[in-house]
Amino acid sequence: MKYKRKKVERTFDSLSEASPIAKRSAECDDIICRVGKKAVELLELSKDDILLDIGTGRGRWALYAAPFCKEVIGIDISSNLLKDAREEAKKRNITNVAFYRGSFENPYEEIDLKGFGINKVISVYAMHHLTDDLKKKAIETLMELTEKPTRIVIADIMWFEDPSKYKESWDEVYYDEGDTDFPANAYYLKKMFERCAKTVNLVKAHPLVGIIVANL
Repeated sequence: MKYKRKKVERTFDSLSEASPIAKRSAECDDIICRVGKKAVELLELSKDDILLDIGTGRGRWALYAAPFCKEVIGIDISSNLLKDAREEAKKRNITNVAFYRGSFENPYEEIDLKGFGINKVISVYAMHHLTDDLKKKAIETLMELTEKPTRIVIADIMWFEDPSKYKESWDEVYYDEGDTDFPANAYYLKKMFERCAKTVNLVKAHPLVGIIVANL
């Protein structure tokens, strides 16, 4: 099991407009929309907050959250999806969002995020592309680049139970059977955050999908 950045990048650069994992709109009823909306709710955003959206894709959750906070920065590894996100923001006349190239393992690829005063972080259906060792490093990086107090909300594929018992649900949760997806055990992921956070809450949305809320 090995994370291949270029493979993930190519996969997302070639996603069709109709792909359910990179929609522009949050108005749907699949598992990504349900946990994404819940994740934004759990951020408890205010007009003073600076939000970082990691794995922003076409900007779905950055644009959805923009009315509730001061500024949103969305980062992604896909140049094509970032182009779509910028176009969508312009189309909707949303001016408090900016999109840059970046990733969990290197959020600073295009811009130094430390100067933004980021105090809230969201990631919806992105972290599972990292192997567990890279997830640990990514969490440490998030701790370094955010202003404290910070809230981090991760909505993603994660195993609450043995995934082999739920093979009939793999398509429903958009699991690609380990091609580019490396979900963690939900309770193990919670422990990763507990090493650095003051409090960590785990919300089960599905036996294979959950939400982590970490307060630092």
